Amino acid sequence: MSVESEEDRDVLLADFGGTVTVVATGLNFTGIFDNDYLALMGMESRNPMVMCKSSDVTTHSIAQGTALTIGGVSYKVVMPQPDGTGMTVLELERQ
Repeated sequence: MSVESEEDRDVLLADFGGTVTVVATGLNFTGIFDNDYLALMGMESRNPMVMCKSSDVTTHSIAQGTALTIGGVSYKVVMPQPDGTGMTVLELERQ
Protein backbone atom coordinates (compact mmCIF):
# COMPACT_ATOMS: atom_id res chain seq x y z
CA MET A 1 0.00 0.00 0.00
CA SER A 2 1.40 3.33 -1.01
CA VAL A 3 0.91 6.40 1.15
CA GLU A 4 0.41 9.00 -1.56
CA SER A 5 1.07 12.40 -0.05
CA GLU A 6 2.78 14.07 2.89
CA GLU A 7 -0.69 14.71 4.35
CA ASP A 8 -1.54 10.98 4.03
CA ARG A 9 1.70 10.09 5.79
CA ASP A 10 0.94 12.57 8.59
CA VAL A 11 -2.55 11.08 9.09
CA LEU A 12 -1.19 7.52 9.16
CA LEU A 13 1.43 8.44 11.75
CA ALA A 14 -1.03 10.49 13.84
CA ASP A 15 -3.42 7.52 13.95
CA PHE A 16 -0.92 4.74 14.67
CA GLY A 17 2.39 6.32 15.67
CA GLY A 18 4.20 7.26 18.83
CA THR A 19 7.09 9.47 19.84
CA VAL A 20 10.63 8.57 18.81
CA THR A 21 13.50 10.60 20.31
CA VAL A 22 16.91 11.06 18.71
CA VAL A 23 19.27 10.72 21.69
CA ALA A 24 22.04 12.99 20.35
CA THR A 25 19.74 15.97 19.79
CA GLY A 26 16.75 15.30 22.04
CA LEU A 27 14.48 16.04 19.07
CA ASN A 28 11.34 13.98 18.47
CA PHE A 29 9.50 12.63 15.45
CA THR A 30 6.56 10.26 15.07
CA GLY A 31 6.96 6.63 14.05
CA ILE A 32 5.05 3.37 14.11
CA PHE A 33 6.99 0.94 16.32
CA ASP A 34 6.82 -2.81 15.75
CA ASN A 35 8.51 -5.48 17.85
CA ASP A 36 6.70 -8.60 16.63
CA TYR A 37 8.10 -12.09 16.86
CA LEU A 38 8.82 -13.65 13.47
CA ALA A 39 9.29 -17.36 12.67
CA LEU A 40 10.14 -18.17 9.07
CA MET A 41 11.51 -21.42 7.62
CA GLY A 42 12.78 -22.64 10.98
CA MET A 43 14.47 -19.34 11.87
CA GLU A 44 13.24 -17.13 14.69
CA SER A 45 13.71 -13.42 15.01
CA ARG A 46 12.53 -10.45 17.02
CA ASN A 47 13.69 -7.44 15.07
CA PRO A 48 12.29 -4.21 16.43
CA MET A 49 11.65 -1.58 13.79
CA VAL A 50 10.01 1.78 13.42
CA MET A 51 8.34 3.14 10.29
CA CYS A 52 8.57 6.90 9.81
CA LYS A 53 8.54 9.56 7.12
CA SER A 54 11.67 9.60 4.99
CA SER A 55 11.73 13.37 5.43
CA ASP A 56 12.16 12.86 9.21
CA VAL A 57 15.11 10.54 8.55
CA THR A 58 16.73 13.27 6.47
CA THR A 59 15.81 16.15 8.80
CA HIS A 60 17.19 14.36 11.87
CA SER A 61 20.24 12.91 10.04
CA ILE A 62 19.29 9.37 11.03
CA ALA A 63 21.73 6.75 9.76
CA GLN A 64 23.18 3.41 10.78
CA GLY A 65 24.29 3.65 14.42
CA THR A 66 21.96 6.52 15.41
CA ALA A 67 20.70 6.10 18.98
CA LEU A 68 16.93 6.41 19.49
CA THR A 69 14.61 6.11 22.48
CA ILE A 70 11.11 4.69 22.05
CA GLY A 71 8.82 4.21 25.04
CA GLY A 72 11.74 4.68 27.43
CA VAL A 73 13.79 1.92 25.75
CA SER A 74 17.12 2.62 24.00
CA TYR A 75 17.72 1.37 20.46
CA LYS A 76 20.40 1.75 17.81
CA VAL A 77 19.53 1.97 14.10
CA VAL A 78 20.91 -1.10 12.35
CA MET A 79 19.72 -0.20 8.88
CA PRO A 80 17.44 2.46 7.41
CA GLN A 81 15.31 1.04 4.58
CA PRO A 82 13.47 3.65 2.48
CA ASP A 83 10.56 2.08 0.63
CA GLY A 84 10.29 4.57 -2.24
CA THR A 85 6.89 5.92 -1.12
CA GLY A 86 8.14 8.61 1.27
CA MET A 87 8.33 6.22 4.23
CA THR A 88 11.41 4.56 5.74
CA VAL A 89 11.63 1.52 7.99
CA LEU A 90 14.41 1.77 10.55
CA GLU A 91 15.58 -1.69 11.62
CA LEU A 92 16.61 -1.42 15.27
CA GLU A 93 18.72 -3.21 17.86
CA ARG A 94 17.87 -2.89 21.54
CA GLN A 95 20.70 -1.39 23.62
